[in-house]
Amino acid sequence: MDKINDCDDFEPKDLLELAKRFESPDVETRQYASKKLAKMALKAVQTEVDGKKFANLLRLDGSIEMPDQDADDVSIDDYEQIMSQLVDEKRKVEILLKTTKTGFWNWDSLTDKKTYDSECYSILGYDEDETKKFTYEIISYLTNRHDAVEKDEQWQAFINGDEKSFECDSRLIDKTGAWHMVRDKAEIINYDDDGNIISVFGTRVDIDEIKRVEKQNQKWNKLFSTSNWGIAIESTNGEKNKIGISNYNFQKMYGYSFSELKELSIIDLIDSEERQELEIKMNDPKHKSIRINSEMTHIRKDGSSLSVLADLLIEKDENGEILYSSMGVVDITELKRLQEKLKEMALKDSLTGLYSRHHLDEQSEILKNSRQYPISIINIDVDGLREVNNKYGHIAGDELLKGVGIVLKDVFRQEDCVCRAGGDEFVVLLPNINKDTAQETVERILTSLADYNNNNNNNNPLSLSIGTATAHRYTDWDTSIMDADDNMYENKRLKKKL
Repeated sequence: MDKINDCDDFEPKDLLELAKRFESPDVETRQYASKKLAKMALKAVQTEVDGKKFANLLRLDGSIEMPDQDADDVSIDDYEQIMSQLVDEKRKVEILLKTTKTGFWNWDSLTDKKTYDSECYSILGYDEDETKKFTYEIISYLTNRHDAVEKDEQWQAFINGDEKSFECDSRLIDKTGAWHMVRDKAEIINYDDDGNIISVFGTRVDIDEIKRVEKQNQKWNKLFSTSNWGIAIESTNGEKNKIGISNYNFQKMYGYSFSELKELSIIDLIDSEERQELEIKMNDPKHKSIRINSEMTHIRKDGSSLSVLADLLIEKDENGEILYSSMGVVDITELKRLQEKLKEMALKDSLTGLYSRHHLDEQSEILKNSRQYPISIINIDVDGLREVNNKYGHIAGDELLKGVGIVLKDVFRQEDCVCRAGGDEFVVLLPNINKDTAQETVERILTSLADYNNNNNNNNPLSLSIGTATAHRYTDWDTSIMDADDNMYENKRLKKKL
């Protein structure tokens, strides 16, 4: 304690030794420490340099007032109170460092070594007994070598005065052998009389979880920005929930700018009919959570319809107020158009424009099990198609098939089931049509056929063999199908005799 008794100069280690005496349970020892501290303080503040040094060592920021009295008249009680406040502040800092998983370290300019507390290593999973065995070489080995190079460059710039502060993130090996991210920050706490750095105080914070979250957020942000889905999230704006966040694809789909969407809610974009159904659910207290994942019709800014596959989520609180709404949409307008085209291609025969065999099979099954009896069936076959193909080629044969389409379209409506069953065979299904009316229909087909041949001068006039039958009940269906076919072939046979 000679240094303290002399009070001509003091160092951090002197204060630490004095603090140990102050925290002694012995009252006389504490009183002695307080009086020595008072003398040191008043001695130090006599000069500007020593005053700053002393305030720096005690971390005095003006919140604790030192007595402005002569050293011989200093009250021990005054300094007991001051030291108690300092100890309380020290304990608060220790608790803060511990609860926030913050370690601290010191750098000594004389040894050029950093001294780390146990919390710096507990961040990495090491206990205090293990850290006591760490050498400086082991500590250096813990840091990722690429990070160590960058960290050393920043440290040297800080010590040389090129940088005002030191802050560096680096990867350290934890106890499991995995890389763990920490952030080191440091400040200079002591200078000598010539302005040279004596010591630096630093903190180390565990940011591994923060970095993982940041990395995950970056992925989500990239996904949000570049997703083929249009995404919008509502937020409360005044009394109405409005779109607070939307990505570029969402804005592009609906034709609104970001600022324009912020004045709308998600439900404003939905077609009026579907919106009414949704509003009923939203106003129903039974529906605390509404999830819709289906095709929907929405409205663009220009008023045009937009077909979307929508994933809509609405969460309400116990009072029925909307807490959260989000919607992801994919524009399927073009897909729907292609689907309709593919459906039409599947249902329609490309050569004749009549319905295909696929449609015939579907309608046959529907009508067979319906209550639309009597159902009349008309079977039609093109005469001599094979001979025309063999003599004049398939182009000439295709012209005959196209002619059948023209003839039948002139007799039947577009919604009637008039189908090309395959090759040169055609079938017409007529629900709620009896035998006599079916025969009248056959006469109309023959009239249309005659008109077609008169209006088309060609070497291969179109000739059709036709047969009909009528089913009066479900049990008649299969027999009637066969009868219509037999009657068609009988018509063909009779024409060959002529």
